[in-house]
Amino acid sequence: DTDLAAMQLDPRRGLLQLAMYAQHLGTGSNLLCRTIRPDTIKKYVTVAASLHALFGAHPRDFRKDSPTDTKVSPTLSAVYNEQKRWEDVPNRREPFTLEMLDAMKDDFAASGHGANTRTAALLDWFECGLFAGLRLGEWAQTAYRSEITSYQLNIRNEARALCMCDVRFESAQRGQYSAADAAAATNLTMVKCWIKFRTQKNGQHGEEKLFTSNNSGKCFPSAMLRIIRRFISLRGVSDCGTPLAIYQPDSPGKSTTFITAPDIEAAMRKVAARVYHLDPVRDAKSLMKWSAHSLRVGACVIIHSMGMSTAQIKFLLRWRSDGFMVYLRNTATLAHRQNDIFNEADAMPHFL
Repeated sequence: DTDLAAMQLDPRRGLLQLAMYAQHLGTGSNLLCRTIRPDTIKKYVTVAASLHALFGAHPRDFRKDSPTDTKVSPTLSAVYNEQKRWEDVPNRREPFTLEMLDAMKDDFAASGHGANTRTAALLDWFECGLFAGLRLGEWAQTAYRSEITSYQLNIRNEARALCMCDVRFESAQRGQYSAADAAAATNLTMVKCWIKFRTQKNGQHGEEKLFTSNNSGKCFPSAMLRIIRRFISLRGVSDCGTPLAIYQPDSPGKSTTFITAPDIEAAMRKVAARVYHLDPVRDAKSLMKWSAHSLRVGACVIIHSMGMSTAQIKFLLRWRSDGFMVYLRNTATLAHRQNDIFNEADAMPHFL
């Protein structure tokens, strides 16, 4: 009631609330519990505006700056245009999210699957992939390259994806360790991990990135150590030329195999269907928007939502251009931050 009364006294407040409502709907906070089309969002907002118009001595359309305007306010149009921009991104990929990762972890814990299975391997790589914004070729293989000798090569005729020699660690005691030595030092805690990208799309081949331990949640060094130990268990400690993303199939008699793009897609789409209440048949087209590239999109969306600058996003996720901007989207975190900003401004006397 207080909000409705305030809207009647200050129409601008009503407009801003509708704009924030439109942005909130775009995050999947709607009856479908998923992304909906901009035209559908407009219908939601129109109904909300009609409801608000029922209250007050002088009903009006809060979508407009003035009761005599024929078009909705540019403030609201800007939200619609941003949602339309996101919808029209070519070959758009949905982000892999922290919620999806948590759901996969819960499923794995309940399954009793071993540490060398495909599910275990995917979990570790998805965790690392979100931190590093990994591209497919930087860690996994394309379709039809599952055999252990069929991995992709770079221009130097070496493995394109991360290998054991591309990873190093530092312990809490400041000791420096190779991947193999770190995996063997079970009595030490590794607090830093560097990985070297052999071949990058941006041309900065050989670039190293540092990741530190995280005791409060997801942890890149811990996940990478599990990856290294799995690799040593399956391939031995002396193999420095084979990519790390491998697992042992459940089928009897099948040899160690690489993680491939179809493996990634199947796992992501399965968990996305459960987390976001999508039907595998009816929503098959929507589920196809999750792929290996969703890790990179997810990393970008998370970092942007938490307030990182353009320069920081480019540095952390290894972009040389502003190409990442096409991945940005309205998230609940951004919507909540916008609420906080408007609430702070609203509390200031004579703000405008």
